Amino acid sequence: MVKVKTEMPDESQRPNNENGSPVSAQGIQPAPGNPNPTSLPHEFPNSPVISSSQPATVVNGRSFTPTSLMSGNQIEQKLSKWRTFFIVIGFLQAAGIALFLLVMLWAAQQAKAGVSGTEFIALILFVIVVPAVAVISVVNLIGLPIYMRKQKLHGKRLIFAILSLAISTLLVLYGAYNIYGLTVSTKKLLDESGQKSEQRQQEFAASNAKPEITKEEAIELLMTCKLKGFYYTNQTDKSDPANGGWGEVSSTGVVLTKVDGQPYRISIADRLIPELVPIAREAQKTCTNPQFWHDGTYEQYKDGKWYFKGEVVNSTQSGKTREEAISFMQNCKADYFVGYTDINLVKDSSSKSWLNKAEQSTTGIEISEGSPKSYVFASKAMTTTLQDTARQLRQSCYGTKKLYITVDNWIETEYPQGKWTRVNQ
Repeated sequence: MVKVKTEMPDESQRPNNENGSPVSAQGIQPAPGNPNPTSLPHEFPNSPVISSSQPATVVNGRSFTPTSLMSGNQIEQKLSKWRTFFIVIGFLQAAGIALFLLVMLWAAQQAKAGVSGTEFIALILFVIVVPAVAVISVVNLIGLPIYMRKQKLHGKRLIFAILSLAISTLLVLYGAYNIYGLTVSTKKLLDESGQKSEQRQQEFAASNAKPEITKEEAIELLMTCKLKGFYYTNQTDKSDPANGGWGEVSSTGVVLTKVDGQPYRISIADRLIPELVPIAREAQKTCTNPQFWHDGTYEQYKDGKWYFKGEVVNSTQSGKTREEAISFMQNCKADYFVGYTDINLVKDSSSKSWLNKAEQSTTGIEISEGSPKSYVFASKAMTTTLQDTARQLRQSCYGTKKLYITVDNWIETEYPQGKWTRVNQ
């Protein structure tokens, strides 16, 4: 047999590489028990395999090729972002449903308690919240199936995904139904409103076909608090009876306007102002109505008084003294001095009412200011006392006001100037 020499050469005789590892003259020798010459040495068992598609580099004398594959952490982060997105979608859906239910419950309680305006809150919910939740649900219906197909969900995740899709489907259907309902109901409401408006116009025309009433009927309506408005001065426009009334051109001097078939307001001719305005003022104090309209505008109510152009117009003063009555006439504030010797001779019911109040007062004087005329009403005793004084004050105020003096059923006039005569009213 031939004996093979197995002695290893001395350390000094072995050729070394930079790291001191034994290398043959032909290059890297295969490791014992590894027939594959392309395998890496046992010193690097976990090193990546060099791909033929990647350029090799030399690191510390060894060939090394970097990998371009996405790591598992990056894939997991990407999937986690999609999961977070669909979780946020679900949260927004739940928040929208909760907001809708809570606000509707609150609005129902407020409406039951008599609070007005809650219907607008419900309308805002139907117009804003419901469509917003429906849009979010559409996004979920589009994106979630794609995510389920790519990730092949199973188990709890699959159950939650199917449940989310079912809820989104219901919300989308409800949103579509709500939008359809709003469109249809809006059109229906507009049609009904137009029909009701036309019907009201026809009923208004029928109720006011014969608007003239007598003076006595007007007084009855005022004293029983059945009127909301009292129109006087400039009542000559017959073109628009709904805005006033043309009492001046009526045969009786009084025109009644009805709303919904019920008496609402009267318009009177100027000749009836001295008689009807005091009665209307008394009704205004007792009934809080009617509201006065004259000279193109309404009187304004403030602090228990009615104002016209910044001045108090219903300051009826009770129980004024003789001196206060004289001062009132002396300052040229009175348009009429009204007295009597026999109450049965007084034909005007309003004047009779005021004279009775003057008779019952402790001073015998009643003053009604700004109606728009101002009156001094005197009891039977004060008529005798102040009648001559009123005549004298009338002369001094002639350039400012024409103070008329009425007693019983006659009125004193000056014609020609300086000559006083009595005529029946």
